[in-house]
Amino acid sequence: MRPTQPRDIRAIKTATSALIEECGGVEAAATITRVGKSQLSDYANPHKPDVVIPADVAADLEATTHAPLITAVLARLTHHQIMPLPEAVRGDELRACAEALRVAAEAGVTLFDAAADGLLDDAEHGVLDANLGALVAATLRARALLAGRPLPLGQGA
Repeated sequence: MRPTQPRDIRAIKTATSALIEECGGVEAAATITRVGKSQLSDYANPHKPDVVIPADVAADLEATTHAPLITAVLARLTHHQIMPLPEAVRGDELRACAEALRVAAEAGVTLFDAAADGLLDDAEHGVLDANLGALVAATLRARALLAGRPLPLGQGA
C-alpha cells in the first residue's frame, strides 16, 4: 500500500492549482517551465489523480512566484514544516554564528536553572520558549548567511 493517500494527492493538486494561479494562469505558467498548458491543467485537475506535477516543474513555478505551495504540502506529508530564511547581509556570517551560540547558551542556562528543582514553572516555561524561538531565528539567519559560502576566517583557514 502506498503511503500517499487520495487526500494527499488532492492536497498536492489544490496547491498546484493555486500555484498556477499565482503565476498568472496556465498560459503564463507554461512560459516559465518545460511543459505546456494542457499538461499543467492536468497536474491541477482533481479528476486525474495519476497525473501529478513533477518536482522540476513545481520548482520552476515556485521559484518564479516565491510561493512554496507544493513544497509546503509535501513537507506536511512527512510531518515537517518549511520556514522562510531571513534576509542576510554578506559579511555578517561570523556575527550571526556567534549570536546563534549566545542565544543557545541563554536557553541552556534557563534549562539548567529550571532543572535545579526538577520542575518547569510557568515563568521558566515562558523564558525557555522565548529562548528557543530566538535560537531558531538566530540559527536560520546564520544558516542563510552560510549557505554555499565559506566562512571568511582569513588566509589558509
